[in-house]
Amino acid sequence: EVDADTDEGVAIPFLFTSKKYEMGAVGRVQNVYTRLDPVDDDLVITIQGGGSEYGEVSRTYTVDLSDPSGEVRTKTHRDLIGRWVSVSYAGNVSHRPELREIIVRYVPIRSGRVSL
Repeated sequence: EVDADTDEGVAIPFLFTSKKYEMGAVGRVQNVYTRLDPVDDDLVITIQGGGSEYGEVSRTYTVDLSDPSGEVRTKTHRDLIGRWVSVSYAGNVSHRPELREIIVRYVPIRSGRVSL
């Protein structure tokens, strides 16, 4: 008999990719907060920005999901600049993480500025 609530020691592939969210102006992504029930697993988070003269930029980070607070903060590189942002999570897990909320904090670096 196999229990449907266990993975029988086999890693479960996990993949989630958000849509591209508009930032309204050219902005720099500062942090990504992931809220979930704490589990003893790691995932790879890829944060992408683009849609401006800076081109598309993608950075990858490994995140530990076991923080007892249930909130994982990912501080990003300063070159994640663009008009949109997208977040992806990937990896093999044993404890079935359930993402509850993803918060992207960014700072507008240019909005309607004209150079003459």
